[in-house]
Amino acid sequence: MRVYDCNDGGPAAAVGLRRVHGVLRAAGFGYGLSDLRQFDVAALLMAEDSGQALSAAVLDVYGSHFAELYLLATCAAVQRRGYGRALVRQLEQELAASGVRRLLVSVDDDDLVNQGLWHHAMGFGSVPDAELRQLARSWGAFGPAARRGTVFLYRPLLGGAGEAQGQGQHGKR
Repeated sequence: MRVYDCNDGGPAAAVGLRRVHGVLRAAGFGYGLSDLRQFDVAALLMAEDSGQALSAAVLDVYGSHFAELYLLATCAAVQRRGYGRALVRQLEQELAASGVRRLLVSVDDDDLVNQGLWHHAMGFGSVPDAELRQLARSWGAFGPAARRGTVFLYRPLLGGAGEAQGQGQHGKR
């Protein structure tokens, strides 16, 4: 997995963001390359033998509180082989190693297929409404308008004793 700081103007980050954008565009996401700069981090899972981009993700990190995964896509030719799940698991390890406590995802409230995927296949649980209201007090992205029509799910990244589950260094924070 390669992790890119979306606000890094250097050549390596620019190449990485173009590859992430290519995966997202091929999967039907309408974000332009410049739109990726609004996020904190982009990640890319690549085939070890060929270097082919397999899966891509884009997320924001809210200090040690949590990270929110906005977009996750896998190239059509390799879908349903576990690459998206592998990318999420590697991101979880990197985030936990940097002290981030939870990973959040949002799913449309009428998208029962993806809600089931995140719940059952990925082990995410529902964020209680009271907690979402508390998040909204600190971060406007979780205000009433953002919550309308959306289900927020989360997965804890740190163990009960504060020990990180996994190894590695997160690219940005």
